[in-house]
Amino acid sequence: MSRVLLLLLAALVIAAALPGAAGAQQRLSPNFQPPEACGSCHETLYEQFRGSMHSQAAVDPLYLYELRLADEQTDGAVGVFCLTCHSPIGDRLGETAPPIGMTDGSALSEISKTGVTCDFCHTVSGQAPGRLGNGSFESDPGLVKRGPYKDSVSPGHDTSYSEFHTTSEFCGSCHDVNHPTNGLALEATYTEWAEGEWAKAGVQCQDCHMTPGPGPSKPEAGVAATFGPEREAVYEMSFKGANAVFGDKAAAEELLKSAAALELVIEGAGAEGVNPGDAMRALVKVKNVGAGHYLPTGLTDTRRMWLEVKAVAGKGDPVELGRVEYHTVFADAQGNHDHVPVWFATSVYSDRRIPPAGIVEETINFNWPEGLSGDARVVAELKYMSFTQELADAAGLGVEVPVVLMTQAERTVKIAPSKVMMAIALGVAAVLVVGLAAVFLRSGRGRAATGS
Repeated sequence: MSRVLLLLLAALVIAAALPGAAGAQQRLSPNFQPPEACGSCHETLYEQFRGSMHSQAAVDPLYLYELRLADEQTDGAVGVFCLTCHSPIGDRLGETAPPIGMTDGSALSEISKTGVTCDFCHTVSGQAPGRLGNGSFESDPGLVKRGPYKDSVSPGHDTSYSEFHTTSEFCGSCHDVNHPTNGLALEATYTEWAEGEWAKAGVQCQDCHMTPGPGPSKPEAGVAATFGPEREAVYEMSFKGANAVFGDKAAAEELLKSAAALELVIEGAGAEGVNPGDAMRALVKVKNVGAGHYLPTGLTDTRRMWLEVKAVAGKGDPVELGRVEYHTVFADAQGNHDHVPVWFATSVYSDRRIPPAGIVEETINFNWPEGLSGDARVVAELKYMSFTQELADAAGLGVEVPVVLMTQAERTVKIAPSKVMMAIALGVAAVLVVGLAAVFLRSGRGRAATGS
């Protein structure tokens, strides 16, 4: 079948799939298109997009809860800012600010609820002048769709090669967020990458988040469109991230479990083992080995990652020995830092996280707990939650937020016999010695009496 005929068939497929399309229609409308229209020819990529957080950007229930709360508490000063990235189509259609729209997102049309959608991203024409972030992209909606291929031909729209789409700066347009009134960095995923080792090595965001498996890799070969040519590399539209609640849970866990490594050393145990109450310490190295940005990243006052060190023996319950939290704590203009929402944040009170290719060393001092017997283990675990259960309950999400075990390390600790047990053992041994001596004495007298 000739390429011309294939293109003609593709045009007919597009025409039949478009809402309200007449049989003779062969090209997309110059207006923003719903993802389903793109899926007519880009079926595999569309299915990947449907499962991504990009597809939920404007309807994620936790985001909507926070957006409405921010809108209420700031008299609408923040909501329109958030919608710039979460509903870029709605922003450009004037649906995110009065008098036409609403800053809490309640006035979005169906096309605007599709989030960071195919047609929006592929009509981005470049970066706007000035600082990267806060939705710093230039948008040119229309029939020209931009992407990473120089030889694309489509019967449904025009095509244009865009080097911008292959760079981390494309992602950084939204994945750096600074407070709209005071400029405080609220999210800095792009900057974390740009200032880290992975950027120096030339690893782009797309190399980890739009390719198979965890970590940087090459995209697989395949076709980008149903009637398109076989290509050596087709990037996925899954945009894998660490949201294990509303995103792809399996992909999120795979990423998280490849992101970090632990080293554990235990000090304070003597040659005979440890006794209850003995002063000890766990030395833990936490390494960022698989993320090109900080661990965790994103809106890190909401994300939760922590190191938990515990003692375990037999089938008994583990005893927690200590923990370290890794997240950002914001402060407001009055210096308060107890659950300050990001829209009131004016400074960073604390930020204990792990940079890309970075290592932090933690010391957990503890006394060996009572009630453990035999050989025990000290276990260090690095755990993650996409957001806290407390926040999920406050938002009325009705979900149980999973705790993901990212990685762990452990060491065996010998427990010294207790003094009571040693006394009992010595007493039993003494009884045995006395008993054996008596047996030997009786045996000796018997032999003497018989002359043997």
